[in-house]
Amino acid sequence: YKNVVPDVLHMKLRISDVLLAEIISLITITSTIAERAQHLRNVLTFLEQRAKDMKTNHKFILTKKNEIEVSGRLNSQMHERFLRDLPLDAIMKDYQKAFFIKKLCNDFFDLMKLYSISDIYQYVKNESIKWCQRYTSLFGAAAVTIYIHVLGNHAFEFHQEYDNLGLYTLQGNEKFNDVTTKDFFLSTNKRNFNDQLLKKRIRARLIDIALKPSGLALLNKLFFNWKINDTISAQESSRNSFFFLNEDPHRIYIRC
Repeated sequence: YKNVVPDVLHMKLRISDVLLAEIISLITITSTIAERAQHLRNVLTFLEQRAKDMKTNHKFILTKKNEIEVSGRLNSQMHERFLRDLPLDAIMKDYQKAFFIKKLCNDFFDLMKLYSISDIYQYVKNESIKWCQRYTSLFGAAAVTIYIHVLGNHAFEFHQEYDNLGLYTLQGNEKFNDVTTKDFFLSTNKRNFNDQLLKKRIRARLIDIALKPSGLALLNKLFFNWKINDTISAQESSRNSFFFLNEDPHRIYIRC
């Protein structure tokens, strides 16, 4: 199984998701039903203010079941800004537990950085195991997800095998997709996504033709004076209505 290297950036994102969910679940607990409604509003205000202060995209919704859910287009960096040094003592009565949870979050983000450093395998292993034990002690065994299990039992094995696991993340590929096609993989989350996906499919087919001998000249003749209303770049479109086929032929396009 060591031939499949885990993406530590994705693991950081998913464990951050779990940490935030467990923290919200914990801080919304009340001693009596009578005080729950007001306490939930206080927690919601606390979380919204934290997101505003840290300039993240965290959105919090109070559902009909009186539960707080998290939404928003989030990444691991936003989670780190939100969770690092989280002042839980402002909303929790158990100050000691609030301190330990804050330290757990801080230590997690510090731990993930260690997976990008070589020649500290045993230290990373010990810290990973201890972190997961502390997590289980604070939130319970039922809160251990597959990503936390991997962190506490297997991630350090890959670190020993491949050294810097930061070199094996998909962050570069995701950024490359954003740069080459702007919203290639975002269209299913937007309105009129069928129209957007159809445009992208047609574009991919046209690119195949353009890369063939005389293909670009043929398509330029076919679409002479044709104006493309696309979302990629208004500036490039005004310069050349057929810009996306008139680029470097060695450029790589990744399709959905």
